[in-house]
Amino acid sequence: MKQAQAVRERWSEILATAGLFMACAAAFALLSWRVTAEVRQYSPEPQYFEELTHVGVGAVIGWLAGGRRLAGLGILLSIGIDADHLGAVLGLPTLPRGSHSAIFIALVCSLFWMLGTARVLRVAPALLLAVLVGAECLNHIGVDALVGQGDFPIYAPISWKFITFDRVQGAMLLTGAVGLALWGRLWSRREERATKGTSD
Repeated sequence: MKQAQAVRERWSEILATAGLFMACAAAFALLSWRVTAEVRQYSPEPQYFEELTHVGVGAVIGWLAGGRRLAGLGILLSIGIDADHLGAVLGLPTLPRGSHSAIFIALVCSLFWMLGTARVLRVAPALLLAVLVGAECLNHIGVDALVGQGDFPIYAPISWKFITFDRVQGAMLLTGAVGLALWGRLWSRREERATKGTSD
């Protein structure tokens, strides 16, 4: 009974964290309201292979960062950044992929680190959570460039011009995501050992 309750609480934390991330992505994209210069037309046709790749790679990145306990969150973060398509899908004058931006990544990582430090988000240690968010964003953009369309407003909201990433750049981003996740895992283990040594 206690184990089932612990699982429910764990998934509640995961879903709340992912929901906040998706809300941030959707809200950031609203900054592109009525931007018309350099806008690429968005096709709402589903790209099943691309989405399945996001799910699979997102799970791997989450597992690398924190084992099975973060694999589920990794999946949700990996696909969650696409909440920035919501405005375009609903017919609003906003850019698709509005949050596929280096500035968004920096801001959302900082926000999640602060919320983790304040213990508002407790799904993982603050720095590991911020690292996972950043790694999943890099992973998502890398996968888009590798198997999908590699056009992103990478400097938004300073510039909404779409920049094209080729497959080599996509692979580099994906490699960076893996390296970032592994660094987060090593840092987390080192902190756990240091805490255990202090308590002993």
